[in-house]
Amino acid sequence: ERFRDPKSLAEGLHSSGFKRIWMLDPGIKQENGYFVYDSGTENDVWVQKEDETPFVGDVWLGPCVFPDYTQSKVRAWWANLVKDFVSNGVDGIWNDMNEPAIFKSVTKTTPESNVHRGDSELGGCQNYSFYHNVIFFCPLL
Repeated sequence: ERFRDPKSLAEGLHSSGFKRIWMLDPGIKQENGYFVYDSGTENDVWVQKEDETPFVGDVWLGPCVFPDYTQSKVRAWWANLVKDFVSNGVDGIWNDMNEPAIFKSVTKTTPESNVHRGDSELGGCQNYSFYHNVIFFCPLL
């Protein structure tokens, strides 16, 4: 609501000599009516718990769900969102907290019991940040 015209804001900052580095976290606010959350839920993109329900962890926005970047369909879904996002004009993207970081957890990350439904055996969630970063190159090329 505060930045109703992000493209004009980005252009204005750039014309004043600022570089536009946009920070993105993988945690998606769990809020019905938020288009990213609704779209992700509809497309079944979230990392799951053992009981096959989405894992929810607290980060900056409060309760958040996390895209399962180990699936190619999820990377394509996210790349489409990023493409629209970067069309506002950016000089770089800072992918933050993609360990993924979780606040209210002893380990400060997701449980090892979470299910990543990758297209093939990918070796666990250590690949989470790799696949989160890889997809950002596709829409920028």
